[in-house]
Amino acid sequence: MRRWSQQDAVQNTQFANNPELRRRAGALTVRMHTDDARARGLSDGQPVRVGNDRGSFDATLTVSDEVRPGVAATTKGHWAKLAGGANANAVVAERATDLGGGPVFHDTRVEITAIPDRQETVK
Repeated sequence: MRRWSQQDAVQNTQFANNPELRRRAGALTVRMHTDDARARGLSDGQPVRVGNDRGSFDATLTVSDEVRPGVAATTKGHWAKLAGGANANAVVAERATDLGGGPVFHDTRVEITAIPDRQETVK
């Protein structure tokens, strides 16, 4: 995948243990364009691993034409403790941008692969 984009969801973990809010948030998902999923042999609702040389996290795949080809998108705000021990933070660099010294957590390169022998939705 060329790029990784995160969409804002929850801004902090203040209410992360609230069962109703956790139910509404649902499982951690990653969206991928239909053509990219097809090229990787992946399907909608499938458990996948999102990773790079920094780390990885597991999510449920949403296949959609709402994201551009070559782009994968997930939400911020899924607390790692409640998302199987890892979230999108596992794959982003801990460095500042070369222009302005800002954070780089909105964009990184990843690969998305099937999780062998997993059929259920990742929670």
